[in-house]
Amino acid sequence: MKKLIFALALTSLGSSLAFADSNVGQCVYPKHVVGSDGSLKFKQQIVILGQPDGNGVQFVLKSFSSFTVGAESNGYIQLVTTPDYNEADPEAGAGKVFGWAKPKDFDFVPLRNCS
Repeated sequence: MKKLIFALALTSLGSSLAFADSNVGQCVYPKHVVGSDGSLKFKQQIVILGQPDGNGVQFVLKSFSSFTVGAESNGYIQLVTTPDYNEADPEAGAGKVFGWAKPKDFDFVPLRNCS
């Protein structure tokens, strides 16, 4: 019986540690500084890619909003939109793939701030 409990404990611990290595499901927000006028400014230009291999559409992030990480590939994270509670239907734009970006351009924030 002790061996069974020990085996179950190791199995659950191993699977939880494997999940902890992934950023999938985490909330991210663009790295920023506060300007002298009190407004937020990007620390650096953030390039959003259409695909994690560097090919496809590329554009520069222009607005401050939070994203969830949908996937990871080739050193990039997939940005997925979150609910926008400034809109009449907050969930209308949520859950859509926004693009791919380098994780170094984002701060990982608590999930409660992902709105």
